[in-house]
Amino acid sequence: MLKKEEDKIQDKSTLEKRLVLLSHTVQSMKECVTITDINDRIIFVNDAFMKTYGYEESELMGQHISMVRSPNNDQERIRKILPQTKEGSWQGELINRKKDGTDFPIYISSTIVTDEDGKTIALVGIATDITERKKAEETLRKTEVQYRNLVESMPDGIYRSTPEGRFVEVNPAMVKILGYDDKEDLMSIDIKTQLYFDLSDRDSAILTEQFEEMAVYPLKKKDGSKIWVEDHGWLVNDAHGNTLFHEGILRDVTDRVQIELQLQKYAVDLKVSNETKDKLFSIIAHDLRSPFNSILGFSQLLFDEYQSFSDEEKKSFIFKIKQSAEKTLTLLENLLTWARLQQGAFKVSPEKNDLYLIAGQQIELLRHTADLKKISLISAISPGTFIQVDRAMIKTVLLNLISNAIKFTVPEGIITLNSRKQGKQVEISVTDTGIGISSDDLESLFKVGHIRSTLGTSNETGTGLGLIICKEFVELNGGHIWAESEAGKGSTFFFTVPSNIVQG
Repeated sequence: MLKKEEDKIQDKSTLEKRLVLLSHTVQSMKECVTITDINDRIIFVNDAFMKTYGYEESELMGQHISMVRSPNNDQERIRKILPQTKEGSWQGELINRKKDGTDFPIYISSTIVTDEDGKTIALVGIATDITERKKAEETLRKTEVQYRNLVESMPDGIYRSTPEGRFVEVNPAMVKILGYDDKEDLMSIDIKTQLYFDLSDRDSAILTEQFEEMAVYPLKKKDGSKIWVEDHGWLVNDAHGNTLFHEGILRDVTDRVQIELQLQKYAVDLKVSNETKDKLFSIIAHDLRSPFNSILGFSQLLFDEYQSFSDEEKKSFIFKIKQSAEKTLTLLENLLTWARLQQGAFKVSPEKNDLYLIAGQQIELLRHTADLKKISLISAISPGTFIQVDRAMIKTVLLNLISNAIKFTVPEGIITLNSRKQGKQVEISVTDTGIGISSDDLESLFKVGHIRSTLGTSNETGTGLGLIICKEFVELNGGHIWAESEAGKGSTFFFTVPSNIVQG
């Protein structure tokens, strides 16, 4: 019997110790702890609760927990707390009110307390003041809003994409730059196949950005057109170095790139032009000096020893002076014509012309020159072959081509002019039975940088500038010029010009 009494005393002492420990634990908690009866009337609060709310314990005991609820809460939500807690538990955010009337946010978790029979005897609530957290969240929200507004209003495209080639975020500027209807439209595409003309551009851009932080490359808009972009991008990796996303800021620099490319072209063209002109003037200086030497030489002989020459010799000298003067004049005219072409001084005035008449006129102009080499000039062009061209330019083209054919045709050869209709164009040809042209020279006939002085079959001189002028004039009239030849088998020069639609 004594033993049982001792056990009871020991059990009571242990229980009291536990209660004291529990009390100290609850009082030491930083969270606010309340215990209410099943009708939500306060039967216990810890020190943290009283310190937070500013009440004395006597002011709280027996009061309904609603005394610390702010009227700014959703009242329907407040009414659901008690029944939901009785069913097991409730947790969420509320606005509570201190004794001085100050409202503040809390996060509370409430649950039931049961006895040994499982009967609910009280309710426990543990709440945390989340004022600082709410301030931080609001600051973060405002920052996010400001960031979003900045991103949405930026004129540059901003994007995030996966390594597999899918956009996960784009701003309106990105949509506009690439010509898509909206974000969803752009984000639905496969970047690798629909945005790049060449997949290597994407790999090259990513590699460039790793080292230089900037890449310039072409992209394909929705309508298939090309734009040039400047991409400042970077990779987002996980802790193991695996790429999660590719992010960047993209700018349309099409205009700038086109200007740069044009400037590069201008620089190359200028270099070629200067080199060409240097070479051209070198040839011209040589070819001008030769006829002038001839003119000066024969005229000096006539001047110094006029009486010692017979009339036939004098006439021969005068003829040679005349030939040299004519060659010099032709060269100067070609040079002046070419110079005016470079300055854009020629204006094309196309009109209806009968090719048959133009060709006949040019043949007659060169008949004497051809007769000297016993060369036959034949026109197989039919009367009424109408073309829409600048008459003076086409006359110059034909004169140069026929003259060139005479120069490189051996005595007693044949030169034939012909034409045929090719859709909306007329193809004109000048064929000779001359010495022909090597394949290497054929490729460079109409290139200014490759012109050279070549002697004809009777040692006629020339610079090749006439062919350059022919090319310019033909192209100004909307046509194309080319040549076909084999060394030793003659040559045919072709060019096309617009046909006059109305015949007769």
